Amino acid sequence: MDSSAKKYFNLGITAHQKGNLKEAEEFYRQALQSDPKHADANHNLGVLGLSTGQHDAAIPFFMTAIGANPEEAQYWVSCLTALLNVKK
Repeated sequence: MDSSAKKYFNLGITAHQKGNLKEAEEFYRQALQSDPKHADANHNLGVLGLSTGQHDAAIPFFMTAIGANPEEAQYWVSCLTALLNVKK
């Protein structure tokens, strides 16, 4: 993993945990600038999308996370959740 991607991802986690969603999104996006296939950053951007009702926008992030690490069950669960919410 790219060191700057890791740094920005960790900053995103901290902001996310503190409820600073906009700041978390910015850090996750910076992580993706360094490593576009960063599975966790993609997943967490998708999670942010779900939490703000942007289910359509979340799906590509989940799909990228799945492509990078298809063995991670949580990525699949999150993606299916977004797809089900889009169908509603």
